[in-house]
Amino acid sequence: MSKIFTPWKDLPRHTGCPSNLEQARGWVQSCDDNHARCNAARQLDYLPTRVIDVSRQEDKVFVTETDGLQRGRYIALSHCWGEFKPIQTTVISLPEFRTHGIDVESLPKTFREAVFITRLLRCPFLWIDSLCIIQGDWEDWAREAPRMADVYSNSYVTVATTSSPDCTGGLFYQNDEQRTKHTINRELKDGTVAEICVRPAVDHSPYDQGSFLPPNPLYPAPLLYRGWFFQEFIFSPRILFFTNWEIVWQCSQRFTCICEVRNYRDVAQRSYFKSTLENLLPDGSWSDLQLLWSRLIQAYTRRQLTFDSDKLAALSAIAGRMSNTALGRYISGLWESSLVPCLLWSISKPYKIHDIPVRRNTDSSVPSWSWASVIGPVKMELEAYPTQDFEIIKVIYEPGKTHSLVEASARTIVLRGMVCECRVWCPSHCDCPSYDHQRFLQGVGTEKQYTFHVDVGSEVTCDQARAIPAYILSVSGGQGIVLFKLSDEEDTYRRIGLGHADLGEMEFTSTALKLV
Repeated sequence: MSKIFTPWKDLPRHTGCPSNLEQARGWVQSCDDNHARCNAARQLDYLPTRVIDVSRQEDKVFVTETDGLQRGRYIALSHCWGEFKPIQTTVISLPEFRTHGIDVESLPKTFREAVFITRLLRCPFLWIDSLCIIQGDWEDWAREAPRMADVYSNSYVTVATTSSPDCTGGLFYQNDEQRTKHTINRELKDGTVAEICVRPAVDHSPYDQGSFLPPNPLYPAPLLYRGWFFQEFIFSPRILFFTNWEIVWQCSQRFTCICEVRNYRDVAQRSYFKSTLENLLPDGSWSDLQLLWSRLIQAYTRRQLTFDSDKLAALSAIAGRMSNTALGRYISGLWESSLVPCLLWSISKPYKIHDIPVRRNTDSSVPSWSWASVIGPVKMELEAYPTQDFEIIKVIYEPGKTHSLVEASARTIVLRGMVCECRVWCPSHCDCPSYDHQRFLQGVGTEKQYTFHVDVGSEVTCDQARAIPAYILSVSGGQGIVLFKLSDEEDTYRRIGLGHADLGEMEFTSTALKLV
């Protein structure tokens, strides 16, 4: 039997049982005592602008403004907001939360159990976004959102509520005993009966590299698909993942879990994004940084956000760390030094994610030339050099948003390039235009047809007989941006896709235009 079955620890029915919690506390203590790299990764005297003081009273917690003077360890909570609106600090509630505190029992389950873990790890402070950032106060939010890199990179431990879809789910789960330990009898060749205990083979792959995998209903992990968690994971040097089956620990030097499948790994393989950011910032080469950014965008855009308006904000901490590099100025999700390749982004396969078609961002302030203008998976062009007649004349920045990381800093690019008038339509064999992004394009007065990829399938659904007027702007090496002309603004266009710009076959004219 030992050649067939591998012996592993039983999974306790309750993920928050005393033995699990003691094991988790042991991992943290062992890291404190033995992992120099983990301890060097954070500033031990750092505290965010606001924290929740869990040490003052047993039955209450207090929102505390640190003013840069207080010191102490804190836990950072990473959680899903979901459909249920969590308790929030507002301009009105802040004085009450600061002076009289919040009853622990009034907190939603996730927050309540996060307070318990914070006290278990002997930390006086806890950071929760909805309570430590003033909700409804744009200026406070715009100030605090780019600081997420500091908040998570300097936390004592990040507590990740992996399996809970909102703040009501909690950190801990009670599982049916038949699911955690099932006993079966098998008769051996010699006639004796062996009792075999089996349990689920818990999948750890999503935590290994923070990889994006199809959802598994046996191991619900909505947090891993959340856009905000992407940068929280990258910046957190130490994470306790609370899943529906067990607790998982990950730090710079160890990756282990309650079921001990990963316990043999004394030195953890660090995620690509964590290690590459650390190695390249701030003095990495332009080409290495551009490659990193393209991979960050490809991974980030596969994740989901509750609010479209968070598209740039949820990546602002990473953008902030990369803004003082060879990439130059950050412009609405793109970089000044690589505007040409950044303009040539496209929708990546698979087109169908969670059965949700790619759609246009409802935040109209995001320009169509930015990848952030679509909600769906995007890939970036790594190397592209402008054609001889292509010139970016200027970028027009929005007043008061010149250096913004959390929202579009610019909406208009003024440029000159070779433009061809054409018609675009959806192929007759396309059964599901919202998911299939291949379209046809034909220059006015020419016979040859070209395929191009529309950014949002629902924007071009007509057949050839009802083809829509469009334009293609030649940008680089035969590639061009497909455009719609805005009827209410002179020489102003918006992007609808990426296609082939054949300068030999199609009739192009040098044109000055505004791209919005």
